[in-house]
Amino acid sequence: MSKLGLVLEGGGLRAAYTAGVLRWFKDNNVDVDFVVGISSGALLATLFVANERDALKQLAVDYASKKENVGWSPMLRELAPVGYNFLFKEIVQNKLKLDMDKVIDSPIPLEIGVYDMYDQQTLWLTNKDLDQEWKFVHAACVLPIAGRAVRIGKKRYLDAGLTSMISIDRSLPMDVIVT
Repeated sequence: MSKLGLVLEGGGLRAAYTAGVLRWFKDNNVDVDFVVGISSGALLATLFVANERDALKQLAVDYASKKENVGWSPMLRELAPVGYNFLFKEIVQNKLKLDMDKVIDSPIPLEIGVYDMYDQQTLWLTNKDLDQEWKFVHAACVLPIAGRAVRIGKKRYLDAGLTSMISIDRSLPMDVIVT
């Protein structure tokens, strides 16, 4: 029997479309066997496997274009044009109180890519590799120049879209049909 996998690319504010499709999947009980995400697709992938249907819309539509997240406000606050710190600390952790344990414990295998600036390569993380503070997911979303690299331990990480724009190859070893 074939397996169904999702490959979620990035796209910043275009993630609203992907979030809508993922909500439709949830509403119509479309089950998948594997999810891989890059950039904003990494964030949406974690929400999908955690069954956070409402958070998909809230993050991709309600919060993504807020002035605290894009423009002069984050430039003044974070010295970058996109407020990734605001998004992950204030929205993901404090306002929405998203539970990383739902991602870690999900029965749906997940991979997200982050770019390791020290080793200059993409690091692929599974559900079990993610941290409670959402730092790796945060790093997976941070575009160079648009935000600051995320320090985790002694290393810094960014969006893996630098090396893997659409990561279909990550799903091939899982023997899934990619959508």
